[in-house]
Amino acid sequence: MRLPVYEPLTRGVLLALFSVVVGSIGAAFFLGAVPPASPDLLQSLALVGAILLPAYVVEVIWLVPRMGQGEELEEWLGFIVGAAIADLLAIAVAMLGVQHRLAGHSNSLDDLGLAFVIVSLVVLAGTLVAQPLLARRFSDAEPAEPAVPPSTAEAP
Repeated sequence: MRLPVYEPLTRGVLLALFSVVVGSIGAAFFLGAVPPASPDLLQSLALVGAILLPAYVVEVIWLVPRMGQGEELEEWLGFIVGAAIADLLAIAVAMLGVQHRLAGHSNSLDDLGLAFVIVSLVVLAGTLVAQPLLARRFSDAEPAEPAVPPSTAEAP
């Protein structure tokens, strides 16, 4: 039996989502030692996630035209898309967690939900911070030309 080979974009999306899920499971163990999150905290985290989405859109619109082409680039773009998908899911999980806590429930799902929200926000924020740094790596651009071409410069 052979495992299917995914396209680079799909691999990037799956890598981002898998990273968030694994990080969430690990973080949930640590969050089990603290009291459950308040509804206000979850609502604030949902708001932070909603604020990160327009920043993601603006940065991707800025970044994509400045990048070249290649398999590594496509995988990175897939990772960025996967991080944004995880952020959208984190907003929904946080809002569901608010209602769960307001209804008076408290169980291990609170820890897993809070961990998923926090890890998703950290992954998306990290990719937003790293994108300008990676723009040069994926760039096809030639070295910058001088402001005044040598043929039009004044001779001394």
